Amino acid sequence: MMARANIAGRITAGEGLTTEFKRTLEFRRLGRAVCGFANTSGGVVVLGVDDGDGIVGVAGEDKDETSSPGG
Repeated sequence: MMARANIAGRITAGEGLTTEFKRTLEFRRLGRAVCGFANTSGGVVVLGVDDGDGIVGVAGEDKDETSSPGG
């Protein structure tokens, strides 16, 4: 897990070659960003951040969709 100071620094610096902001948890867009980083030198996807609005948060997901099997 990344320290709060590191996350805040990345948000302040904005998106770049190794930092991507995602406002919502849309699996297709998130998957594309993760695959892009996996196929290059790596990077960080920060959820709940909008380019213009800053930190907007992420709404909670349905427990049945996010819980692990058997849990």
